[in-house]
Amino acid sequence: MSKTVTCLYHDQQKASEIVSLLEQAGISRGGINVYSDASDNLIDDLENAGVPRSDAHAYVEGVRRGASVVAVECDDDEVDRVIDIPDDDGVLDLDEQRAAWNSEGWQGHDASTPGSTTGGLGAAAAGLAGSLTGSSGTSRTESGHAACRARLTACARTCR
Repeated sequence: MSKTVTCLYHDQQKASEIVSLLEQAGISRGGINVYSDASDNLIDDLENAGVPRSDAHAYVEGVRRGASVVAVECDDDEVDRVIDIPDDDGVLDLDEQRAAWNSEGWQGHDASTPGSTTGGLGAAAAGLAGSLTGSSGTSRTESGHAACRARLTACARTCR
């Protein structure tokens, strides 16, 4: 059965680095999508990949604010490998971001307007940086790796 794993990254450069790491790990490029443009179709694209509507709107808000979404369609037996690839440097916790945006006045999506998000940027452009901090991953101890994996598992959404 196919699953979709999604992560929100601080910027397009970090998302591109993750795509390279995924490909090096043997994940098919055909199953990897990077979303860096909050087009009208983005919500539909994410929902069609199995992302819940509320998460899709939050991802669109992140992209609108300069972040990028990496969505990986993979088999069940690849999910753990896909989640292990991303480094915690640059990955954003969607729930933390949503809470921060809500505190700035973002109200999620307007269900009466397909494909819309409501709420302004406010002071949020700088608010994406630093949601998760940690080492670059090259010098992690086993316990450090376990902690990073726990955070990444929380940040990565597995859909379908």
